[in-house]
Amino acid sequence: MKNIFLTTGILLLMFSCTAQKENKSSSLSMKPKEFNTAMQQDKDFILLDCRTPEEVSEGALDGNVNINFHSDDYKQQLDKLDKNKTVYIYCRSGNRSHKSVVMMEEMKFKKVVELDGGIVAWKEEGLPVK
Repeated sequence: MKNIFLTTGILLLMFSCTAQKENKSSSLSMKPKEFNTAMQQDKDFILLDCRTPEEVSEGALDGNVNINFHSDDYKQQLDKLDKNKTVYIYCRSGNRSHKSVVMMEEMKFKKVVELDGGIVAWKEEGLPVK
């Protein structure tokens, strides 16, 4: 009888932890080639470039949505994005995108993937920009 209660308690604890984890947003950082492969395999996602328009004019990833991190309404613009889609995010070197990931986790985005090293690392790998 003691073992039944112990087993039941352990199972309840496991299910409780799993349920809590599922409600949490998931974010990760990927190297450029890994990031590129993940986007190619994903069917429905948002590619977010959080650089300034001037930086974007120097080259960007194809298909991006640009929301300037330095704009006064940055968080409000983020809030308009579909939180259930995977958001692939990048900036120049990774600083602004990392800060954005923290914001997006607080805003309950389901999955955010950050480009490690930003577009600088992307270009260093010889990956395409438009």
